[in-house]
Amino acid sequence: MMYTDFPYYQDGYCGTAITDAVTFRTAAARASEYMDSVTFGRIRPDMLHSSLAPAIQNCCCALAEAMVTYQLNGTETAESSTKKSETQHNYSVTYATPVETLGALLGSNATIQDYLYQTAMRYLGRTGLLYRGCD
Repeated sequence: MMYTDFPYYQDGYCGTAITDAVTFRTAAARASEYMDSVTFGRIRPDMLHSSLAPAIQNCCCALAEAMVTYQLNGTETAESSTKKSETQHNYSVTYATPVETLGALLGSNATIQDYLYQTAMRYLGRTGLLYRGCD
């Protein structure tokens, strides 16, 4: 089950990184599968109509953006990359790859899985959905 849609991404989450609905739908489906995995299937359809709905939907949007940025598109463009260095004489610009940017955010040994889990923690950490213990 997908936990959000493109109109919510644009209006509720105010996302701008994904510009077309088809790309978002694919990424949101993968993000929802990831959320099911890390929450052990605890997200129920009725939760999308409760006080947890914004956290669930925002988490799905953030994960979808991360997946598009780091996994789904194989090449990076200058617009979506971080500028790493710039020289003035004989003008030269170097952009960081998403992996280099990820390393700067979470440490040199960070992986996309680390980033995805940290993103899920940011939105779902206080909900009890990520609890790994016994009930």
